[in-house]
Amino acid sequence: VKELISEGDIIGICGGSTTYLLSTFLHEFNRLTVVTNSVWIADELSNYPHINVRMCGGTLNHEKGTLNGHEAEDFFLKTRFDKAIVGADKLSLDYGAVSGDSFISHLEHIVLMQAKETIIMCDHDKIGTDVYTDSVASFKEMDYIVTDSGTNQEYVDFITKAGVKVIVGK
Repeated sequence: VKELISEGDIIGICGGSTTYLLSTFLHEFNRLTVVTNSVWIADELSNYPHINVRMCGGTLNHEKGTLNGHEAEDFFLKTRFDKAIVGADKLSLDYGAVSGDSFISHLEHIVLMQAKETIIMCDHDKIGTDVYTDSVASFKEMDYIVTDSGTNQEYVDFITKAGVKVIVGK
């Protein structure tokens, strides 16, 4: 994902284990603004004064370390990003990025819609399911999907044909 980020970008990053891992690599940039609902991402980046960190208010989800609810949604509705990065709970070939939590999916959708470019991060074992029903983003609302090398090539081809650029990491 680092190759999709440029110096000076304003990046909206929703909380999650995958996006937290990404945040541990952002200190390599000299000038970024990261806007997040994740206490853990903000804490990780607090050690790097060259990264401007902005956080929303909201109700703390202790399990995920995220702030959610109306305060968070209002904050993100007033913020614009160069890029928005969301870790998908699941990626349905019928519906796109989906979640099992309607509060989180609604906030993630808001963040994605406030960005010039959208990036979905998704491990291979989360692709191809229709179990979750709350929509985060359709394929038409995504620019990139970043996944790992375990992703079935048929899924990569399907997503690419849907108009989304797929980046497969190691």
